[in-house]
Amino acid sequence: MKSIYGNSRQIKKKTTKRIILTENKFKGKMAETNTEIKYRMGGYEIKRTGIGHDYHAVKRDIFNRKIDEKYIEVKTGNSKLFVKKAKICEEKTWKKV
Repeated sequence: MKSIYGNSRQIKKKTTKRIILTENKFKGKMAETNTEIKYRMGGYEIKRTGIGHDYHAVKRDIFNRKIDEKYIEVKTGNSKLFVKKAKICEEKTWKKV
């Protein structure tokens, strides 16, 4: 791969992959933050979960009753859900953002 500094300097393939991976992590974190803000502005209570999905969102009315409940999986770019997770999404009230 050619360097942005011209043809005189070459970047190793390993370094390029590391840069791309770092950029993808950053994009994923930004997408999760953006989704969290969007749902909070919409009146949802958001809880971060570490198992099975990214967020659990609950919307309540003034009497503290659940109006809406969602499990949210945040994906960026062309990334796809795994086959097993896609089957789970069909069974539950999941939302892919």
